[in-house]
Amino acid sequence: MCKRLLDRNAVVTGAARGMGFAIAKALYQEGARVAILDIDEKGAAGAANQLDGKNGRAIGRRVDVTRKSEITQLVQEMSKLWGGVDILVNNAGGGLNTPYLLDQIEEKDWNLVVDVNLKGTFLCCQTVIPEMIKRGGLPGRGSIHGGQGRGGRVDPPAGLRLGKGGDPGQCRGADRNHDRRQNSNHVERKK
Repeated sequence: MCKRLLDRNAVVTGAARGMGFAIAKALYQEGARVAILDIDEKGAAGAANQLDGKNGRAIGRRVDVTRKSEITQLVQEMSKLWGGVDILVNNAGGGLNTPYLLDQIEEKDWNLVVDVNLKGTFLCCQTVIPEMIKRGGLPGRGSIHGGQGRGGRVDPPAGLRLGKGGDPGQCRGADRNHDRRQNSNHVERKK
């Protein structure tokens, strides 16, 4: 790797495993210091240790993205440790084990999907963006899961599709609200 992100500080939510961990790893390999956030405290700590050991370029923290106070605390810690935040990847969320079919999703499951996918993205952007602006950056990431339904069935699962559908607009809106050119790297599925 060519270390394009040397001396940059990244926050990746939902990064204890899967796509979030892969994103955190790629950022780390490009030279960034990475805060791996996840609701799974042991998973986040383990992922950070797997990336960095004891070099001080990765930290793993339990953060519930639906609680602004936890996000604020993490941003303050990053400011003290590394001087601020440059990169935010809103990866936490997904279908969160909701049933596959729309008519099988219970209200409590729906509320969790909306809280993590939309409220979590909103709170992370609202809390982190002012810090990013101080350091001159404003990237984001939306979800590819704003896909199409097929004959009474939604693919991917309804909770994931419906909950993640609001991400791209939040990323683009954050760019525009701060008089920036659009730096969001939202990916759309080709039809």
